[in-house]
Amino acid sequence: MIYLASPYSHPDGNVRQQRFEATCRVAAGMIRAGHSVLSPIAHSVPICSHGNLPEDWAFWEAVDRELLSKCDRMVVLALSDWHESRGVRAEIDIARELSMPISLAWETSWVDPVQAYQDAERLTLLTGRQPAEETPGLCRA
Repeated sequence: MIYLASPYSHPDGNVRQQRFEATCRVAAGMIRAGHSVLSPIAHSVPICSHGNLPEDWAFWEAVDRELLSKCDRMVVLALSDWHESRGVRAEIDIARELSMPISLAWETSWVDPVQAYQDAERLTLLTGRQPAEETPGLCRA
């Protein structure tokens, strides 16, 4: 199962909503492509709003750690400022502790398969590494 990590926290509620919706779109695209996907953002945001729970990493860390332990790889959704997200950085650290493969995907990769290959080329230019996955939208980070 794929653990879909994505940034969420932001002082602007509109940005949080956009990140939530983008994460749900990507999760849906991955599921449509035949993958089993677990997205803590798609899972927890509605629970927070209906259960009056905090949305911060400190509250969700133990839950996310348990969810990660049930997955066999991680895909990080490269939304704006993803690399600055405290939660995403912590999830990556946990995935590394679990020796889990970590891949990077852009939202367009799951909406437009042609874009996936352009994104793979962009990742290669940024990292100097060739993508290791055959699935459109998945590029080893």
